[in-house]
Amino acid sequence: MKALLKLLPVSALIATCFSQGTSKPALPKDLPPAGPLKPVVAPTVEAHKLKNGMTVWLVQRTALPKVIFTLQVRGGDSLDPRSAPGLARVMAKSIVEGTASKSSRQIAEAAQGAGGDLDTSVNSDSVQVTLDSLSEHAADAVALVADVAQHATFPEKEVAQVKSNMENDLRSNEAEPEFLARRAWFRVVYGDHPYSIVAPAMKTLEGATPESLRTLYGQAFRPDQAILVAVGTYEPAEMLKQIDSVFGGWRASGGAPVNVKEPKGDVVHKIYYLERPGSVQTTLVIGTTGPNLRAPDYPYLRLANTVYGGSFGSRLIQNIREDKGYTYSPFSRVSTRRWSGEILTNEDVRNAVTGASLKETFYELKRISTAPPTAVELNQAKQFLLGNTAVRLQSRDSVAALLGKYWIEDVAPQHLTEEMDAIQKATDTQVAQAGAGYLTPERMNVIAVGEKSVILDQLKPFGMEVIAAPAP
Repeated sequence: MKALLKLLPVSALIATCFSQGTSKPALPKDLPPAGPLKPVVAPTVEAHKLKNGMTVWLVQRTALPKVIFTLQVRGGDSLDPRSAPGLARVMAKSIVEGTASKSSRQIAEAAQGAGGDLDTSVNSDSVQVTLDSLSEHAADAVALVADVAQHATFPEKEVAQVKSNMENDLRSNEAEPEFLARRAWFRVVYGDHPYSIVAPAMKTLEGATPESLRTLYGQAFRPDQAILVAVGTYEPAEMLKQIDSVFGGWRASGGAPVNVKEPKGDVVHKIYYLERPGSVQTTLVIGTTGPNLRAPDYPYLRLANTVYGGSFGSRLIQNIREDKGYTYSPFSRVSTRRWSGEILTNEDVRNAVTGASLKETFYELKRISTAPPTAVELNQAKQFLLGNTAVRLQSRDSVAALLGKYWIEDVAPQHLTEEMDAIQKATDTQVAQAGAGYLTPERMNVIAVGEKSVILDQLKPFGMEVIAAPAP
């Protein structure tokens, strides 16, 4: 209790500062200026293709005696049956629970013996299997990844446990307003397209069986739809030999790969609400569809978004956090998929300023599409994106994940160099044009989660239709 009492004055002080807004502290006079922008280049990739059609990208990183293997297989949520959205996510969690030669415990012990953890994940376009290992155990590590990719058995007891864990996770997520808002936004925009899936439906978890998972696994895991990226310390010729020895015999066992159609992306400029009785704040997700990695204006959109709301010094944060104290951490993100992309702004705002926050967000969206960034804003945005990318490239995990994403989304490794070069050379006019093309209030769908009366009272004056969000 004494410790709590000691904290109260500090909490009160923080609350006071937050409610009144904060002023920028003066920087030291002798602070050196930022250095010149430096080029960021793609990692050197040694590309190979096995006889069975599997792609292999090798990247040397010799700073540490470690190597990470990332296997990415095209499909992901896009392979889900329409009646079972999220089934691929259950399948991905279950493939490490047993193979023809190993139990779930033996798989976990083999991964630890190689010096790392075996991890799986799913997105709309792919399934990933990743294992980070010590270089001296690289042969064992790649063999384990190959075993999981080719011989998963989906034991009934382990599948039941995976389903139980995922059901608990879903219930926990559904208590979070941001999750509810994101799920509703993607459902509104993408409808029945697989890109609408952000989590398995409860009916999918309840209905998943080992047999349904085996069927989906056979359809998804095929060498002609897969890439293995190896980043770390190893001898390339020996590594390629090891990879071929464990993956070379892999043959597709399911039907032909599913041809996922490009989504329509329904941008209707409406406000959808999800009622959360008793909520003291409103969670807003404000967003629109965007380009994929292959679009020529994608680099300029990234810069426009950074100036608008994608960095801590952005216009949006300066406006509704620093100047007005409406919210603590508003942020805008640009993401891509194979056939589409999204630009989403997230805000958790006090009930009393729900309408004011949306008004200021629309103002900043309009401003980025009509007022080009200043020379200072543009330079800071370039430094932010180039610097963050340079830092990410120091991580084996990030390099492997990025290259795998590139292959899944149909771009070459050299795309990174080209994108960073475009960012470094971008003009204020190009950035303003990208803002006008994507970041306008008229393109935004809004999801609001909170007290219904607050949402209706404060958002109806915007002149947009305000309706209940569709059921998941």
